[in-house]
Amino acid sequence: MKINNTIRKLLLFIIAPLLTITFITACGDDGDGPTPPPAEELNLVELAQSDEDFSTLVSVIEDLGLEETLTSGDFTVFAPTNAAFNALPDGVLESLTDEQLLDIIQFHVTEGSVPSSALGATQDVPMLNEENTLVQSSAAGVVVNGSSNVVKADLEATNGYIHGIDEVLLPSAIRIALGQPNLVDVAQEDGRFETLIGLVEDTGLTTTLQYLGPYTAFAPTDDAFTALFEEVDPGTLTTEQLTFILTYHVISGEGIASGDLAEEQAVASAAEELLYITSNEENGVTVNGNSSVIDADVDASNGIIHVVDNVLLPNAFLNTVQVAQKNYNFTTLVDLIVQANLAETVATTELTVFAPTNAAFEALFAEVDPGSLTPEQLEEILLYHTIPGATIASGDLQAQQNPASTTGEALYVTVDGDVVVNGNSTVVTADVASNNGIIHAVDTVLLPNAFVDVPAIAQKNYDLTTLVGLLVDNDLVGTLQGDGPFTVFAPTNAAFEAISDVVSTLTPEQVVEVLTYHVLAANVESGDIVPPQTVTMLNEQDITIDVVNDVVTITDAAGGTAEVVVADQVGTNGVVHIIDAVLIPDLGDGNGGGDQAVTLPVTFEDENVDYALTDFGGNISEIVADPTDGTNTVAQSTKGAGSEVWAGTTIGGTVGFENPIPFTETETTMSVRVWSPTAGTPIRLKVEDATDGGISVETEVNTTVAQQWETLVFDFSNEVTGAPLNLSNVYDKASIFFNFGTSGSDEVYYWDDVEFGGEATGGGGNGGGEVAEPTAAAPAPPTRDAANVISVFSDAYTDIGVTTFATTWSEGSLVGDVEIVSGDFIKLYDIGNFIGIQLDSGIDLTSFTHMHFDFWVADESVGAGAVFNPKLSNHAGLPGSDGETSAIVATNPVTEAGQWVSFDVPLDDFTDAFGGGVLDRDKIYQIVMTTSGTINNVYIDNLYFYKE
Repeated sequence: MKINNTIRKLLLFIIAPLLTITFITACGDDGDGPTPPPAEELNLVELAQSDEDFSTLVSVIEDLGLEETLTSGDFTVFAPTNAAFNALPDGVLESLTDEQLLDIIQFHVTEGSVPSSALGATQDVPMLNEENTLVQSSAAGVVVNGSSNVVKADLEATNGYIHGIDEVLLPSAIRIALGQPNLVDVAQEDGRFETLIGLVEDTGLTTTLQYLGPYTAFAPTDDAFTALFEEVDPGTLTTEQLTFILTYHVISGEGIASGDLAEEQAVASAAEELLYITSNEENGVTVNGNSSVIDADVDASNGIIHVVDNVLLPNAFLNTVQVAQKNYNFTTLVDLIVQANLAETVATTELTVFAPTNAAFEALFAEVDPGSLTPEQLEEILLYHTIPGATIASGDLQAQQNPASTTGEALYVTVDGDVVVNGNSTVVTADVASNNGIIHAVDTVLLPNAFVDVPAIAQKNYDLTTLVGLLVDNDLVGTLQGDGPFTVFAPTNAAFEAISDVVSTLTPEQVVEVLTYHVLAANVESGDIVPPQTVTMLNEQDITIDVVNDVVTITDAAGGTAEVVVADQVGTNGVVHIIDAVLIPDLGDGNGGGDQAVTLPVTFEDENVDYALTDFGGNISEIVADPTDGTNTVAQSTKGAGSEVWAGTTIGGTVGFENPIPFTETETTMSVRVWSPTAGTPIRLKVEDATDGGISVETEVNTTVAQQWETLVFDFSNEVTGAPLNLSNVYDKASIFFNFGTSGSDEVYYWDDVEFGGEATGGGGNGGGEVAEPTAAAPAPPTRDAANVISVFSDAYTDIGVTTFATTWSEGSLVGDVEIVSGDFIKLYDIGNFIGIQLDSGIDLTSFTHMHFDFWVADESVGAGAVFNPKLSNHAGLPGSDGETSAIVATNPVTEAGQWVSFDVPLDDFTDAFGGGVLDRDKIYQIVMTTSGTINNVYIDNLYFYKE
């Protein structure tokens, strides 16, 4: 191949800028040893001719007649090896014209002698064809244009250096001719990106976008930049700022085609800031909420281009509203800001914003109709999410702080791993900066006091967590969520801590007494007080309120005082005043017990006749809430240390009946429901006839379970002391004595529901004997998909929440959970007439087909003709119930005592219990085990519903 004289002369007079070398990082020789001395004083052409690895290159240079040119000055040549030329596609080298070959050779030569040791970490090198190459140097070696490795470095000639490379470098025109354009080539050929190309060149990003990657580039058109520069003078932008903007348009990694996009995604740009991309049929692909992809999926050799109609700006160039507009998670917030005419305020004021996500607003609007909010209310809610005059990053937060919002009302912020605001709103994305503030995304909308009730006001405040916990534990939240009005004097955590030793000794009833002593059934703000003023609190005891030098103080029944430290937190149903001490009511008579005589609210019945029971001054400690069911009250007794049986300090004391007890020849038993701290505890009962010579009978039964209610039946025929009772006599008066256990420690027992009659139960004492039990586990349930089963009690499936397995209105009782097979617990019931099971929430049985449970009864516990009648009920008054009580019932005969029997009945076979039609099965709250005969001890397992 020969080159004409014109081209030869042109090459001789090419003037390229001298390579500016920046010593960023020095690197060593990439050859196999130290740099060799000049070989026989050879010039560049002679040196190349002497190395067989460059024979193809030498042939091209000779054919083009470039020998004289390459010996007429100092040059550095990145010389492709023969293997590099051979790697070109077949026929390419032979098809090139002389002009194209000249362009290629010039693209491998730069002026000046540059050894590898003079290279920085990265530099653009101007080549003789007036295009730049990207040269990167590191300990791993030297790479040219991102893919061509220097394999022979620092071959020194008399007029320069040769660095052998393993890939032919292709200039722009050749890349385009071969169908291999890179991102910059594509943009240059397109014609719509002159501004973009110029800025890329000005910021030194050209070679990066030409030779590195792959990248996904969102390329703004010239029109997009024209629109931006009407608002922003490009001359005011520094090179660093322009670089930041341009790299914000690029995503590193494999090119992302539009067809691969999800509906929403946040992707990190090369500027290390997120791009928010949405894709849908209606709007196509949109970036940052306002920039549309108008031409997608333009392929390049090192990535893909999506043409956009707006320049994408990083957060530092945007105000807070614009930053929020970018993020598809804040569309509801932005719409409300615009609706409330707050856009200018939020865009121009320095603010820290806690920004609720769309999901947060959706959850709020499920409870509150946004259309019901006035413009003033909407503005108050939105401004309550902002802290004015500050840019508070998450790293600047302390463990606790209560900064004032723009409305003047405090926000309560805590940091314990997560950042939480007002006790229930978690920061899910922190530290999104704008040019006038910072945004923290939160998962719950923050509501000012005016929009919430008094418990919610307290729940916000990290200084009131102890109070809130006590309200929850003692079921008072629902009370304070009522219509009210209420005035709550709320003690701080420090106030409760100061009397923690006292609080720990209070019974549940006394705690309720203390809490209700802080609530006034009226709305009293600080300006309404006429000092001194005495008011009656919710527990019907008085406090005195006084105001001295604008300080509000409260004096309680014990003479203690508390000071209001934060006043007038007004909510929807009242007002909260925070105080620095706990108010103590009178806990004597009428306030939580004592040694006074009381009438015990315990059911004593025989054939529907109640026998009121009065404490005659024994050691029945007090009447308290059932430890397992706070809606029921029971007697509590404490075993005194060193007590003797029937001694003056003994549990139980003497109690008397106000009505005669009509014993008959067949009524030889008495039952008592007992909660014992340990199993196997002997419970002794003594019944005395006070009118017939003091004749009495004692008997004893052991408990079978610990810390659960069970019904024990005492047989008077197995007396311990005294003569047999004359059961035919109707007594005018009688007394009962209890002795719980034999331990000398202070043990707490509870008892309730004393009845006459029934078969003896229990074990280990002088009455009753052991309850017969199965010798094998219940049949294992079949394997079913979890979606096809609702399990109440089963080891085979996941159980739902159950409030109680034996309600207080049950006529029978849950004896306890019994372990028949290791690790397999089943429930033992004394069914009596019926047992109620209360679920935590209604279950939907609409699509379910069957009810199943397995039961086992002993021969002696089955009455003649006894049958089960399980009933399902949507009991009225429970959350989500239908407003009226109805039930359905199914029956199943008990025919096989002493072995497991399966109740497996289609739900369609259940009949209406009240004659009012078919029950809707979508809100079942209760399961009632009723019987049409006497069924005492029954073992039940695998209670569940399923669908076939």
